[in-house]
Amino acid sequence: MQHIRGGARLWVVLLLTLLALAAQAQTPLLRLDLQGTDTQVPAQANIYAQEGATTGFDDEYDAVPPSGNGLTLASLTQEGRRVTINGLPYSAVTASQAVSLFIGVPRYGPYTLLVGQLENFGFAAIYLVDAEQQRRQLLAPGAEYAFSLDANNTGGAYTTSTRFSLVFESAIPLPVTLTAFTAQLEGTAGLLRWTTASEHQNAYFQIESSLDGRTFAALGRVAGAGTSAAHHTYQFRDADLARYAAAQVYYRLRQVDADGTSVLSPVRVLLADPAVGLAVTAVPTAGSASQAVRLLVRTAATGPAWLRITDALGHNLGQRALDLPAGTSTVALPEAGQWAPGLYFVQVQQGARRQVARVVRL
Repeated sequence: MQHIRGGARLWVVLLLTLLALAAQAQTPLLRLDLQGTDTQVPAQANIYAQEGATTGFDDEYDAVPPSGNGLTLASLTQEGRRVTINGLPYSAVTASQAVSLFIGVPRYGPYTLLVGQLENFGFAAIYLVDAEQQRRQLLAPGAEYAFSLDANNTGGAYTTSTRFSLVFESAIPLPVTLTAFTAQLEGTAGLLRWTTASEHQNAYFQIESSLDGRTFAALGRVAGAGTSAAHHTYQFRDADLARYAAAQVYYRLRQVDADGTSVLSPVRVLLADPAVGLAVTAVPTAGSASQAVRLLVRTAATGPAWLRITDALGHNLGQRALDLPAGTSTVALPEAGQWAPGLYFVQVQQGARRQVARVVRL
């Protein structure tokens, strides 16, 4: 019974995290439900697009929560690992990428695949492909696909991992194919670099910065290459980071076409000059209990500091002293292995400076 409660709580935390991402950051999210005629709780598989994810297994973006109702629905990573939460790079969902599905059922009979959620995928069309029936169905919110499993189409076992797959195809032509975008510290300035593989009527890039990752302001422009099939490399220097008076700065590119339409790039975070103060980042920000958590701490001064951990309700879960060197250092959080699923805050205070990192345990 405790295992079931833990699994249910785990699912709630995972789904709430994904829903928050989809709602706040416009994260592309697809949720498929597997239902049987005699099952009340469906098995679920979630696939979303996330900058930094790969088609393989990523500790920070993928997860395998338990199933307690006899049904299993998962997607397969590039190396064949089953995951029920699968983060994919944007390039994978706009280039005819195929993702295989794994289905496990307790008995033969009729089943249904249901699109429980489909959000923010306007740039890509998603098809469910049934290799056995040679059928291809365009997915939309609420769409259903009925099928039957028996000894003939499962090879005598109660599972199948080869019949179904998802195919992602670009729904709109991309004006610019962005292949890289980085932000690095260069002395007291931030150096932004990006490259493109092709451009179509690209007028210019507008560089934007933010202190909270939500509200951005324009810094300047870099002219685009118009229409070109060649690779192009660009850069922009944001001088005097001290003017922000912040520990970290967020950057993004706004690519503007000749007709005035624009597309936003992924956001990059730059830890500012150590003279600015104190910066703390948790790696990974979300993960399962089996994943190790560490802090990247950047400070201007060598000296003692305090680390304090609280849960979402403000309960103190412990504290300890740190001896931080100037510059960037790594602080392990072995206590994270004992945390139940939920939201946690890790605070580091050095003198009058204080920074808090958020950690979600799935």
